[in-house]
Amino acid sequence: MLVLLIIIILLGILFKVYERVVPVPGVAAFDPKSKKERGETVLLDVRDYDMASKDPVEGSVHLPFAYIKRYVHKIEKKEIVLIVSDQLSLNLSVRFLKRKGFKITGYNKRESIEWTKKQESINQNIEGQTTK
Repeated sequence: MLVLLIIIILLGILFKVYERVVPVPGVAAFDPKSKKERGETVLLDVRDYDMASKDPVEGSVHLPFAYIKRYVHKIEKKEIVLIVSDQLSLNLSVRFLKRKGFKITGYNKRESIEWTKKQESINQNIEGQTTK
């Protein structure tokens, strides 16, 4: 009986890890600036308020992932392109919205501006060291 309980707990943990880590197939990267595919799509920004206010995406509907369950009924039933900050929020958002019947056609990963500047600085330092 104890072994069965441990197996059930381990399967639950594995499922949660799978949901968070394993990428969802069939969702391609998308450039939100391209106007050609935006006619029948909704740009849904699931980043937190702080990140979205520092780097807004024109024409997007901002609904942080933490509020999706509460306000999923307000999302238009069109194809969705997600604006995310990291792979975790992409995986969780896609899986949740697909379970609710939405079609996710793409995503755009936008890291924080501070993180991008830090990465550029590190890359410049590395390039400077390799040229010496």
